[in-house]
Amino acid sequence: MGIVVAIDGPSGAGKSSTAKIVAHRAGWNYLDTGALYRGITWLSLEKNEQDPYKLLELLKHFPLKFNCDPENPILIIGDTDVTDAIRSLEVTERVSHIAAIPEIRNELLNIQRQYIKSAPRGIVVEGRDIGSVVSPESPLKLYLTADLEARAMRRESEISGVSTDEVRNSLDGRDLIDSTRKVSPLSMAPDAVLIDSTLLNLEETVERVWELLRERNLLGLPIVGILGRPNVGKSSLINALIGEDRNIVTNIAGTTRDSIDTKYKAYGKEFVLIDTAGIRRKSKVNENIEFYSVMRSLRALENADVVVLVLDATLGMESQDLNLFWMAHRQGKGIVILVNKWDLVEKESNTHLEYTENIRKEIAPFVDVPIMYVSALTKQRVFQGMETILQVYENLSLKIPTRALNDYLLPIMEATPPPSKKGKFVKIKYVTQLPSKRVAFALFCNLPQYVAESYTRFLENKMREKFPLSGVPISLFYRKK
Repeated sequence: MGIVVAIDGPSGAGKSSTAKIVAHRAGWNYLDTGALYRGITWLSLEKNEQDPYKLLELLKHFPLKFNCDPENPILIIGDTDVTDAIRSLEVTERVSHIAAIPEIRNELLNIQRQYIKSAPRGIVVEGRDIGSVVSPESPLKLYLTADLEARAMRRESEISGVSTDEVRNSLDGRDLIDSTRKVSPLSMAPDAVLIDSTLLNLEETVERVWELLRERNLLGLPIVGILGRPNVGKSSLINALIGEDRNIVTNIAGTTRDSIDTKYKAYGKEFVLIDTAGIRRKSKVNENIEFYSVMRSLRALENADVVVLVLDATLGMESQDLNLFWMAHRQGKGIVILVNKWDLVEKESNTHLEYTENIRKEIAPFVDVPIMYVSALTKQRVFQGMETILQVYENLSLKIPTRALNDYLLPIMEATPPPSKKGKFVKIKYVTQLPSKRVAFALFCNLPQYVAESYTRFLENKMREKFPLSGVPISLFYRKK
């Protein structure tokens, strides 16, 4: 069984549309539990059978079969495709009554759990009691809702020949039945995240769910955030990598407004590339739409494992580039610098070395950062740049055995101890890597408050000489022992 995302909420809140898109983007299965209840309701109407035990007996002869492909979610009862038929007003009016029958709920609960168990990588399940009953162990529970008027208008667009008032009254009645039934009533799980989609469009709702998946590291793939100022060539680089013009590219700064996720496979590994809106100085951001684009880009930085800072070779590193660099550093992200448009630079024998030296002066003291010179236009060194990005991700995931740390560092610290302060001498006795998301180490000593910053940089440099930590910010914490 893979990752389970549970989405609960009332009818018309956008659960199905959101769940299908999220499942498709993640490459997971999709299960509409409401379709199962609608299916048995359709069977009840078709066979004119109201008795729950006789309905369950009918299910043995006309089993429910749901296709969990989010691009083709169909329901078959027996040999009949009822995908469209279960959306009729007649079924809609009756389904809450059928769903309130304990025997029916118990039978469908077993069926739902079978679908969840059989999902190899992950599954997005939507319904009324997923987070509370069907899959209470789900690592991400959502409660998706909207006000009655918004839900009525959405549902009206799906049903022909029905007025908004009729739909509103139907939804209101279903809400009452679903929330007051004795068995598994509609309710928000205590640890669920509430998403009110009243003022959100479908794309915005999906993006909110996707952000939560990234924040909780549930996608299972390394996330690479492509960041930089407007018009440095971020989208062009991604297009060059994937071999197709998936992201729009123009000479107009600010063409990319939203963070765009692209699954990519190279060198036997899968990961997610995030193309982001260009980030300008706050004083230059004067449109609401650009403001929110920038906020989404900064959120992409927060969710990324590795941040690729793209520079324009014709402009060099500017203040906003430095701001992005140090934001990534403070958050402990892996960092790679790609200098794009290198084909436009007039070169002499030492141009590359001078350019590199200037960048390292700007980013000091954290200079152990890969710097690659590429051209999205000619694809020059683009794929070598991706190799470097993957290596930084491996470095970010490095776990150094405690024994190896101490065997290497203790002799160094004994030969070159921390400088004394106020006549007091610091003795570091033990080093271990901390179990944190960022690369961090604890150094146990007698007087942690007296360790100078210069000595911390000395130890960091020594660690970088020994261990593969290029592109990775590291943190050293001194603890009393």
